[in-house]
Amino acid sequence: MEKLKIGTIKSILKPRIKNSHKGTFGHALIIAGNQGKMGAAIIASRACLRSGVGLVTVNVPIDERTILQSAVPEAMLIFREKKEIDLSNFSTVAIGPGIGLEKKSAELLTKILAEFSGSILLDADALNIISANKKLLNIIPKSTIITPHPKEFDRLFGLHKSEEL
Repeated sequence: MEKLKIGTIKSILKPRIKNSHKGTFGHALIIAGNQGKMGAAIIASRACLRSGVGLVTVNVPIDERTILQSAVPEAMLIFREKKEIDLSNFSTVAIGPGIGLEKKSAELLTKILAEFSGSILLDADALNIISANKKLLNIIPKSTIITPHPKEFDRLFGLHKSEEL
């Protein structure tokens, strides 16, 4: 695989408009973390902010809020225990890092796949939930990005022989 050149990257970067503000650059929802797995939510939140998104809201368990707010104070929070998430407020959703494989996590993932019309990124436990319930493969929107490591890939699609890039 050919390495990207700096000129290639510069050609796809969009310049910031002089009078723009955080609302100009999208609002991401990150559904990540769980008890004992808040590092996943922190890493995902920081990466999202560094990518240039304007607003980041993270969905975490209420008991874990202090960890996330201390590590990523610029992130807004909504709590996993909240009954409904208004998906219309977000331009993109990332789901999976550290959410666990519990029934509630699977139900939330199913809701996102069935109802969200923007871009979706599936990672980690979201992929593990899908590999345990292959019917979910049929409702993944076409514009979805998946980020499996080799073992997650194998659970989703079967064993592969090569890990070469």
